[in-house]
Amino acid sequence: MDITALVVDQASDILGIQLRASDDYFARGADSLDTLELLTRLQDQLGFEIPAHLIYDGSSLEDFASMIGRVSRRDEPA
Repeated sequence: MDITALVVDQASDILGIQLRASDDYFARGADSLDTLELLTRLQDQLGFEIPAHLIYDGSSLEDFASMIGRVSRRDEPA
């Protein structure tokens, strides 16, 4: 699954504008309620918990997606 495409698609849907992977979610108008909605959607679709701080740690949606990918690999059974 392409996590970056999923993040961009969901974020675009929530904000009602077309976003790119390089976009800063908050600079494009997202607020805390939008962030909760995005996290909820992604967790439902990906099937694991995403730490909320990750969306604030990256400067772009692509950074956020990359951090989600690292969380998912860390949680995979050995």
